Amino acid sequence: MVRSRARSTRLLALTASAVLAIAGCGGDDGDGDAEPSGDGGGAEGPDYAWANAFVDDPGAAAGPFRLKEWERGSYVTLERNPDYGGEPAGVQEITFRFIPSTEQPAALANGEVDVIYPQPQIDLIDQVRDIEGVEYDVNFGVTWEHVTYNLANPVLADVRVRQAIGLAVDRQAVVDTLMKPFSDEATVLQNHVYVNNQPEYADNAGDFAARDLGRAGALLDEAGWTVGSDGIREKDGERLVLRIGTTGGDALRERTQELLQAQLREAGIELRIENVPEAGIFDVVFGGEETAQDWDLALFAWVGTPTAALDYTGVYGTGQGNNPGGYSNEQVDALLAQATAEVDDTARAALLNQVDQALWQDPPNLPLYQKPTFVAYRDTIENVVDNSSAEGLTWNAQRWTRTDGGDSITVAAEQELSSWNTNLSTTNELWAAMVARLVWPQGYYVSPEVRFEVAHAFAGPAEVVSQDPFTVRWTLNPAATWSDGTPVTSDDLEYYWQSCNGAVDEGEPTIEEGGEELTGVDCLNTTGYDRVQTFTKVDDKTAEAVFAEPVAEYEALFSTPFPPAHLAREYDARAGGGE
Repeated sequence: MVRSRARSTRLLALTASAVLAIAGCGGDDGDGDAEPSGDGGGAEGPDYAWANAFVDDPGAAAGPFRLKEWERGSYVTLERNPDYGGEPAGVQEITFRFIPSTEQPAALANGEVDVIYPQPQIDLIDQVRDIEGVEYDVNFGVTWEHVTYNLANPVLADVRVRQAIGLAVDRQAVVDTLMKPFSDEATVLQNHVYVNNQPEYADNAGDFAARDLGRAGALLDEAGWTVGSDGIREKDGERLVLRIGTTGGDALRERTQELLQAQLREAGIELRIENVPEAGIFDVVFGGEETAQDWDLALFAWVGTPTAALDYTGVYGTGQGNNPGGYSNEQVDALLAQATAEVDDTARAALLNQVDQALWQDPPNLPLYQKPTFVAYRDTIENVVDNSSAEGLTWNAQRWTRTDGGDSITVAAEQELSSWNTNLSTTNELWAAMVARLVWPQGYYVSPEVRFEVAHAFAGPAEVVSQDPFTVRWTLNPAATWSDGTPVTSDDLEYYWQSCNGAVDEGEPTIEEGGEELTGVDCLNTTGYDRVQTFTKVDDKTAEAVFAEPVAEYEALFSTPFPPAHLAREYDARAGGGE
C-alpha cells in the first residue's frame, strides 16, 4: 500500500468507490458448512467500529507486542505479547517517543532514545556522525518526493496551468542543490509510478522532462493569464497566487519550497509558503470536512510497494482515498483497471508506463526526486535494518536485541498516532502503521528488497485455486490468537474485506439492505477488495474469494494490519450499528 510520508502521511489515505449494494456478512452458523457473503447477502456489515472503535486502544493484540501504555503527545510503549504464536520478541519493551526530526540527534546523543529515523537532512547526518557509539545508514529506496495539485482550486483545474508549473520548475537544479550532497547518483524522477532503481522504470516525461520557461509562458498566455506590472500574472482581476504547504520544520522540504518559489516567480506565478508544524500538513491535505480542500499545492512523499497497479489506483483513480487532489481521468482509470487485472508482469508494467505517459499530459502532481532514508542507532542494538518501503523501519522490530543486557529499546517517532486502524483515509501516517504492525496481525509484509513475504498471520502464501473464475485462498496460522484468547479466524479477514470493498462510499446516501440502513465505511484503498464477488469462510482458519476479474497483485490484500473483528462487532452492537 502506498503511504504518504511526513516523514510520511499515511500514503495513506483515502478511498471511495461508487455506491453498490453492500455485501453481506456471512459466517459459520455452527453446522460446519461454509457460508459465502457477497452481492445480495445479509446485512451484517461493518458500520461504526471500523472508524471509531480503535482510536484510543487496539482492543487486542495478535502480533509480537501488545499495548502497555500510551501517553498522547508524548510516547506509546509496547510490551512483549505472551500470547503471540510466533517467535517471541527480542526485547520486553519498545517505546516510541514522539520527537520532531530536528531534535532527534540530540535525543540520541543524550540517551533519551536508542534509534532515530528522521527525514534525512545533511546537518542531521553531520550531528549523528559525531556521536560516539552510534551507527548510521543512508539509503535510497522507493520513497519519492513530489508536489500534489488540488484540483478543487479552479486555477489548478486548468491542465494548462499545471503543465506550466511543471515546465517552470527547474527540477534538475532542485536535485543538484538538495540531493547531490547525499549521493552523486541522485537524479530527477521522470515517472509517476516507478522510481529509478526499479526495473520497470522508464523516462516517460518527453517534452516535460526539462525546464522550459518559454513553453510555460505560452501555456499561461493561452489560459488567459497575462503578465502584470509586478511580473505576476493576472486574469479577470485575480493575481496568479498559489499556496504551498509541507511539514514545517523539515529543512530539506522548506529549502525545496524556496527553490520552487523563486523558479515559479520567473514564470509569473507567486508561490506563498504556508506550512503547518511537523506532520500537521496531512490534516489539511487528508483531513476531514473542517480542513479538506483548504490547500493548493502540497509537498510530501509517496512510499511505494511491490503492487504498483493496486497502489497507484488508490492514488490516481477517480474517487480513491489516496487521491486528495480530486484527480480524475477516464483514460488513466481504464489503464489502471487493465493493469490490476493483467497477470503478466511485463505487460502490467507496460500498462503502468502508459498510465505514466498520460499523467505527464494531464498531471495530478509533479515528481521531483527519489528520497534518501536515514537511520541511526546505538551500536549495542542488533538487527536494525532499514526498509524504505511502506513497511518502514519496524518491519523486523520483533528481532531487535541488545548486547548490553538491556531489555527495552526507545525509538524516536516523528508522528503521533491518530488511530490504531491505519487503514482509514484519515490515519494515513507511516509511523502509525509502523507501530500498529507490531500489535495487529498482517498476512504479508514488504521486505527491504521490495518483495512480499509471508507474515505471522498466515500459514503460507495465498494460493490461486482457480483461474476461471479467479479464486484465491488464504490460510491463517493455526497458532494466531488475539491476546484476549480469541483465535484469529477467517471472520477477521471477512470483516476487513467488508470494510474495504467499496460497497458504500462515505458521504453518499445510506443504503437499505435487509431492513437496515448501512452507512459508508472509510477505507484507505478499496482496490482489489472491490473486485470480490463472493467471500467464503471455508472454516475458522481458511477463507476464499471469487473475483469478478483477475487481480494480479492479490498478495497486497491483507498485507496491512487488520483489527479484531469480534471486538469490532461488539462495538457496533453497543453503538446500534452493524448487527
